[in-house]
Amino acid sequence: MSSVGGLAGTLAWYLLAYKSTSMGISGISAPGIIGAIHPILPGVAASFIAFALFAKKGTFTMPALSASAPEGDALGAGEQLASNRQAVASNRQAVVS
Repeated sequence: MSSVGGLAGTLAWYLLAYKSTSMGISGISAPGIIGAIHPILPGVAASFIAFALFAKKGTFTMPALSASAPEGDALGAGEQLASNRQAVASNRQAVVS
């Protein structure tokens, strides 16, 4: 949906506001220096707006960062590393035997 919004924004600006093309096509354009803004900029803005409007709720949330282990995890990071090293060592012994 973001791509469609960006394309629509770019085309609308190109046809209705970008002075070098809109005067020949529609006879109207944005006034002054605003009419010189390249169509890609309004397209990017329209794409972002479409993304923000159609994004699922909760998409922009960040998980809580903490030093403690996640819920349900009995081992902390240090214990997990030690446990993994022990598992690798016992696997090596099993392969050698």
